[in-house]
Amino acid sequence: QTNLSDPNATFFNITSLFGNTIYIINISANTKYQGKFSSGVQIKTKEGVPLLSAVNLQCDIITYCSISIRWQPTPPGYLQGILIGYTLSYQKVDMEEIQYESLNAESTSYNVIKLDAFTNYNIVLIALTKNGGGKNSQLTCKTDDAVPIQPPTGLAATSYYYPDKTNVSWIHINQSDWRGRPLGYTIAYKLLKQGDVDIPNQPWVMINVTYTNLSMYQLQNLQLYSQYSLKIAGYNKKGIGSFSGVINFDTCHILNPVVEINYISIPPFANPNNSSQFPPEGIMIAPTEHSLKQCAGICSSFSENISFVYTKVQKTSLEFVKMSSDKIKLPVTVPVQVYNSSYSSTVQLSGFVFLFIPSNTSVQLAENEKLVFKNTASSLATLVIYILLNCLFGVILFYCQYQNSQTKSHCFTLSGIFEEIYFSIITITTVGYGDKIPLTFCGRVSLIVWTFMGIVLTSICVGNIISALTVDVVSSVIDLYPKYTVIAKLGSPEYLWANKISSINLIKDKNFSSHLDVLDGLRAGQAKYAVFDQYTIEAYRVVMMQFNIKVAKVFNTDNSYYGVSLGGNYSLLQSCMNGLLKNSSAMVASAMHDFKIIKRLHTCKK
Repeated sequence: QTNLSDPNATFFNITSLFGNTIYIINISANTKYQGKFSSGVQIKTKEGVPLLSAVNLQCDIITYCSISIRWQPTPPGYLQGILIGYTLSYQKVDMEEIQYESLNAESTSYNVIKLDAFTNYNIVLIALTKNGGGKNSQLTCKTDDAVPIQPPTGLAATSYYYPDKTNVSWIHINQSDWRGRPLGYTIAYKLLKQGDVDIPNQPWVMINVTYTNLSMYQLQNLQLYSQYSLKIAGYNKKGIGSFSGVINFDTCHILNPVVEINYISIPPFANPNNSSQFPPEGIMIAPTEHSLKQCAGICSSFSENISFVYTKVQKTSLEFVKMSSDKIKLPVTVPVQVYNSSYSSTVQLSGFVFLFIPSNTSVQLAENEKLVFKNTASSLATLVIYILLNCLFGVILFYCQYQNSQTKSHCFTLSGIFEEIYFSIITITTVGYGDKIPLTFCGRVSLIVWTFMGIVLTSICVGNIISALTVDVVSSVIDLYPKYTVIAKLGSPEYLWANKISSINLIKDKNFSSHLDVLDGLRAGQAKYAVFDQYTIEAYRVVMMQFNIKVAKVFNTDNSYYGVSLGGNYSLLQSCMNGLLKNSSAMVASAMHDFKIIKRLHTCKK
């Protein structure tokens, strides 16, 4: 209803009406009172475009490449005409290309297909009348994740730094090809050949690497002088994408290596030369160099222009290892890169140590409690014998007294037995000598004998009880060799040494392939003791402190054990070195014999 203030007005424009709608118009002339309305006039507005294209426009994910768009029809009053259809358009966010779809008037949903995974799309829906399109309805939808559509590119493997490790590098997958949030890469490798021997039907070893800005990873614990296949793929929450092409790489490709031999001065095996320009002297120098050259020759590129540098180190210190990479696991072996493309080996130190883990306080207290009860029970036999001897001599002394001999019949009564035991107990100590003195000669002689025997018996009884309570504690200290089980690294000098000694209970049915495995076995309670050589133990002092591993006993040998220290799982190189050194044992033994003769003659001259 609208009031006009001009009494002469003959027309009025009505606005804000809905299109394609019938209206009834009435008019009245008014004074200060409301006049009578005229009869109504019907009029229909022209058609227009929809004021609203859809109600409750929504989208649902179907797959990683399709979504479903659904809506409710526009209320008739907002159409302003007859609905003849819809236009649906979609485009990637921040992209200019738009795709259009025409839909009929009865449509309330539409499936959009052939979309890119993990992508935001702007969806626009426009309702149409014959006058055109109305006000659009729009929303943004995101497709589901999918596995990466492309693998990384530029895959490469570099083995020039570590014989048992390989640096793998690649170029990141493009963000648009991840089709989801990047989680990382899956590196797959498998062994093809070891030396010249084919190793068929090996499974792929899969390693997941978390996504970072750095596109590189180091494969470790590889076989030396071996060939591997390598491939890589990206992965997200939907899984692993397609793998790259396979490449092959070889371990132990080391160009012009310098082997740094860190030796300990142990004449006659190795001792410094008078001139620093020349290698050390000693019967182990030539066999070590010869063995290294021949064993390194298994890997052809390693044997090119190989040279040696010698560094003297203290036998109680591994300070020289500080310049090595933090990623290198000690003990240093042959060959491992340490500094400026050099590699390190060691001369074996004579002597071995036994390690153990002390029981914690609560465990020790519990063990001590059991020990006290057990040994107290075992000492009761001594106490019973002691009481019976008291009773026996009580009877003898009771009958040796004159007044008691007059009343012998009382001996077999309860009061008589009590008197006998009472007399025996007070005469074995210093209590009651004044009022318990035998009157007869026989009684006094018996009392003298009993007094000395009582002192001896008391000492024996007390000594047995104390000994029973302490013998297990004292016996826990190693006198010569441990009486409990011992573990050692398989094939190591300490293993061979312990295996020759029948008194050492060495566990042989478990394969401890590294010194860390031995320490882990000790911590897991697989044995009471572990044996290491004195040189290697220096490399594990931090681990020993961390897990409260203590040295139980140290064995210093007479330098009859010698060789090259080879740690780690380098089975091929170890086998080669051990074989060549064994072949050189006759030469070493002969040199040792000559050395002892020269030393003896030198001593005689003095």
